[in-house]
Amino acid sequence: MRINLGLLQERHFDVAVIGAGINGASAAQHLAAAGYRVAMVDKGDYGSAASSRSSRILHSGLRYFAPKRSLWEHLAHPLRFFELAGTAFQSMAAMGELIATIPDKLKPLSLTMPIYKDTPYRGWHVDLGVLALRLSKLGRVPLTYRRTRNDGSKRDRPGDWLRDQSSITHFARFSDFTFVWPERITIDAVMDARRLGATVRNYTKVERLWRAPDGKWQLSLRDCLDPTQHAQLSASVVINAAGVWMDDLHRGVAAGAARRRVIGIKGSHILVRMPSDFANEGIAAMNRENEAIFCLPAGEFHYIGPTETMYEGDIDRVVPEEDEIRFLLDEANHLMPGLGLTREHVISAWAGVRPMTFDPLYPKGKRLPFSVLHDMASDGMPNLLALTWGTFNLHRHSARKIVAAVRRRIRSTGPKQTPIYSTALRTEVANDTTRAGELTPAARSLLRAILRDEDVTSLIDLVCRRTPLGWNPELTGPVITQVARLAMDALNWDEARVREEVAGLTDYLNAQHLRRMAPVALTV
Repeated sequence: MRINLGLLQERHFDVAVIGAGINGASAAQHLAAAGYRVAMVDKGDYGSAASSRSSRILHSGLRYFAPKRSLWEHLAHPLRFFELAGTAFQSMAAMGELIATIPDKLKPLSLTMPIYKDTPYRGWHVDLGVLALRLSKLGRVPLTYRRTRNDGSKRDRPGDWLRDQSSITHFARFSDFTFVWPERITIDAVMDARRLGATVRNYTKVERLWRAPDGKWQLSLRDCLDPTQHAQLSASVVINAAGVWMDDLHRGVAAGAARRRVIGIKGSHILVRMPSDFANEGIAAMNRENEAIFCLPAGEFHYIGPTETMYEGDIDRVVPEEDEIRFLLDEANHLMPGLGLTREHVISAWAGVRPMTFDPLYPKGKRLPFSVLHDMASDGMPNLLALTWGTFNLHRHSARKIVAAVRRRIRSTGPKQTPIYSTALRTEVANDTTRAGELTPAARSLLRAILRDEDVTSLIDLVCRRTPLGWNPELTGPVITQVARLAMDALNWDEARVREEVAGLTDYLNAQHLRRMAPVALTV
């Protein structure tokens, strides 16, 4: 259960982290391990925004070598090329670390990438990129790669489905991974931060942030679920990991004088059932706007995306729109014209907004090689650091960057500890949740532990983030009912609350994932 907010009144922390997405959670985990007294809050649930709505691909870094239009870009801007190469090598190292520490949260992926005559690189250029990654030996990841000439002979599936076969010179096949459960990775980081001594709390809003005369930051907090709970705490350093909400917090501190640091770029995905040729196979290509498009396996289904549009709407309610779905269907049918996908083929969809680094010269955000840690002292906010463009793949790299920046400002006084990343037993919930429509005994046991230990406040928290149930397009009413009964017992809900929670979950899945679930007939 969440601690009472009043218990934080007038407590002082070394570091306050605002935002409990994957980057804030990982920062809190690594700061606590480094011996700092840490408090982390989020006005929503842990990992409930962009961290749970990504493209879910763990890339080796090969794509960073690819130019947008021509290889001359690399010759004309060598510094930029070396930065991108550094990102590729760092991505390879990050992949190796994640595979070594959380293999149960990852799934191997075989990707086919067509190389067209008008592609701004050639097959041998891809060979060089792969060779560079292999020679780096970063991450100790075996990078499987094969390039075949398109000579009209039998192709590797699913290459036959790609457009303009006569314009394809080569097919490049390489190995990557997908995150099968990114929400759990975020939750695990939060829970390990707590184990290491951090104070963590979801649904807790920073109503006001200001510096006291002694230089310490003051945070006025209020419980979003129980407004009668409030507290004021202080911190020597503040980490703003609030994502697309970042600038709002700065404006409140600097009375509107703070420079803009973040721009929200919306990405939507659709889930469809592909032909059997695509079983466990993915496609990586470019759409007609010269942006990446992926078709990636997810169990028995595939998801296609993302879109790339600037988002200035309600950041508390981000849902896939019909025009975005049409765009993805059009691009998928253009790339693979034999599919004939229609709106009726879309089983579900989701959308998120990524916090890109703002730059007026880049309408869709400046995509720098690594995350950017802004020192807000230049805007009159010393000892406040703000993170933009923190990718899921490199969240530990971003966290270690934050720890290094904090060390330059204050010393830690607590003992050094080792983070624990792996929670292998939890995969049983993901891999063997139900049998014949019934929760397995092991799943029931793990769900009870989650309800007891992980700050669950709603059925949405439990189904969509603590477990992968909400992402299963075949989630049924009977399973929802069984989970609701477990929550009823663990959280002392009455029958009216259970019915409210089940209805809220159904509405959430229909709105946020465009599901077509009928009201669940619940008997408690």
